[in-house]
Parts: sequence; C-alpha cells; structure tokens
Amino acid sequence: MKTKLFLIGLVLFGLSATAQVNPIPITEDNGARIMTGFESLAFQSDETTFVNAYLFVVDNVCSVKKDAIVSTDFEAHSFKFTMLVGSPEDSKLNNVYQMDVSIRIQDHRMVYYINNMQVIPGKNSLSKTNTLVDKLTPEKRAAHGDILADLSVSVTAAMHSFIDFVSNNKPGKVTHWEAVKTANAVKGLTMEEAKLAFGKPQYVSENRGEVQWMYGSSFYLFFKNGTVSSVIR
Repeated sequence: MKTKLFLIGLVLFGLSATAQVNPIPITEDNGARIMTGFESLAFQSDETTFVNAYLFVVDNVCSVKKDAIVSTDFEAHSFKFTMLVGSPEDSKLNNVYQMDVSIRIQDHRMVYYINNMQVIPGKNSLSKTNTLVDKLTPEKRAAHGDILADLSVSVTAAMHSFIDFVSNNKPGKVTHWEAVKTANAVKGLTMEEAKLAFGKPQYVSENRGEVQWMYGSSFYLFFKNGTVSSVIR
C-alpha cells in the first residue's frame, strides 16, 4: 500500500495545525487507544455526505486508484481507509502517524473511529523504530506524553480539514450508482462517479478537448464534456 502522507501544515486545508479547535481526545476502547467523534450534517443528505467523504479520501489520501481504502459498503454509507498524518510544521518531533479510519454516515451524522495508530518516528524522536500508540506509557515517560499530544494535534487538524470539505463541497448528483457499486465502466459516468467507482487515475492526459484517465495499461476512460464517452478495458 502506497498511502499518501496527509500533510496538515499547508494553507490548502484552511486550518493551522496548532489551532486550538476542540482537540479530539485520545481515549480507550477495550484496552486500545482510539480517537472518535461525529459531525452533524442535517443540511445535506447522507448520500451527499458519503460522496464528499469518499471523494476527499480518493483525492487527498490515496496515491492511486483506491490504495488507501480498505473496505467500502456503499449501501451502508460506510468505508474504512488507512491514513498517514505528519506532525505540525512547528513540532519538535517531526513524526508521521499511521492509522485506520472508519467512517459511517447515518441519520445526518458522520461518525469517525480511528484506531491501530502507529508512530513512524522522525529525526528528533526518542524512539527510532515504529511504535504502536497502544504501547506508549506517558505515566512513566514524559516523552511518550509529548508524542500523544503531538498525535492529537495532528489528527485533529487533519479531521477538521476532512470535515470542512465534507460540509462544503457541492458534488454532482450520482445517477449511475449500480455502475459505481459494481465498478462497471459505462458511458455517461461523470468524473466524480468514476472516482467513486475506480478511485484516482494513475495518469491523466488531454488532447483536443478529450481527457484520458489511465488506470493501468489495459484500462482507460475517455471523457468529453465531463462524462465518459469511451472505455478501453
């Protein structure tokens, strides 16, 4: 899996990594450290929320296709993905954190559950090997408490960026759900529907008003005026 690092210190995400905006606490579930929360989105349909959440992960977390997405249940409006988040730019640790994120949308609420968190140490970290967050002992080592605080800030900024997009993006109406759910490349798919079905293209090119998305040496989508006009598979 070649999951892309979710950089959180950039203006792109519209939120400073050090902003004190209701930090997501690190808590425990059956002896494991987790981070969880929800966002109320009563102003839009669950379908719109799901589409926005999925598109954000495809565009910002996946490197190609759906390489960061572990599982998807289109019917239940839920999916799970692996995310890499870097320490804030002003952090002394310069760590990368890997984690599993589960998303479930129901009754105008988006619930997220983050677990299997792992520290990939930076050059200034105490540890030089990957460490499961569950094994940190802040009650014994102050440095471990620093790592947990850095993790909380990093994930909070990343999730606020994610929620901001989910709340504000206006996707087109999905009219080809059966094709999306079965990953069936049919004419008429929009670019958003193609991302839902197949993820991020490996290569994009344009020639004389026609756009080509390559998903491999034997799979190409061709778009005219924003919809699939031809398929090579």
